[in-house]
Order: sequence, then structure tokens, then C-alpha cells
Amino acid sequence: MPGGCEVTAFTSSESKKSAALAMGAHHTINSRDEAEITAAAGSFDIILSTVNVKLDWNLYLQALKPKGRLHFLGATLEPLDIGVFGLIMGQKSISGTAVGSPSTIE
Repeated sequence: MPGGCEVTAFTSSESKKSAALAMGAHHTINSRDEAEITAAAGSFDIILSTVNVKLDWNLYLQALKPKGRLHFLGATLEPLDIGVFGLIMGQKSISGTAVGSPSTIE
């Protein structure tokens, strides 16, 4: 998409789906629907995770294009269960950034 990014929001809530589309997301994927996420395999350059719950991160890694990045902005209290083979074969990466309060961000 020239001049910008095409945004897909992952959400499990119908109200958040509507909110994401209203804020400019082009598409949404139900984060509780494995088939919907699997159908998006190889689609994304980057996935920004803002959740603080455990998810099937390997499923999300499959949704990345080769050389894609899974970037964490939210922190889960449980360790990530990641298969390394998918990272190596797809030259994918995982990263994170500490995000603070709105005043810190400003």
C-alpha cells in the first residue's frame, strides 16, 4: 500500500473490533479463532502485541512474512513458549519495548 501501512487489528471482542475499524484499521482478525489466524499465514511484516496474557505465539509467528518481527509492548508474566525452528527458517525475530504511562510517552 503506497504511502502508508495496511493495519490489521487482532481482537477477541466485537466492540473492540468496531473501535479498531473506527480508528483506521483496515481489517480485523478474531484472536480466539485459530483458523482465522492460520488463514493469515505469511501476511504480516510486523505484529505489535499489547496483551498481557499467554497466547499461542507460534501461531502468531506463522502469520509473519519471512524476516517478520513479533514485537511486544505488553508483558506477560509467563515465559514465552516459542519454537526456534520457525524463527530460524523464516529469519523472523522477537523484540520488545518498555512502554510507560501517557505522560512518559509524551
